[in-house]
Amino acid sequence: MQKTYDRAMTGKSKGSGIKAMCQECCNYDRDEVSLCTDPGCPLYPYRPYRSEAAVKKARAAVEAAADAAKE
Repeated sequence: MQKTYDRAMTGKSKGSGIKAMCQECCNYDRDEVSLCTDPGCPLYPYRPYRSEAAVKKARAAVEAAADAAKE
């Protein structure tokens, strides 16, 4: 995880930055990152360690939140 953080801090890898932020938010527990349930997080649709089904579910949640905000 330190390598991910170091790569993120160079500013050369957006993916590493996202991964490092998600890991920090979830107390550096990879399983918790994949189980994240916070669609209000701006990184939610891009979080690492998720299955394709989780990607579809995340997109639907973000779209629903956007629709609710419009109302």
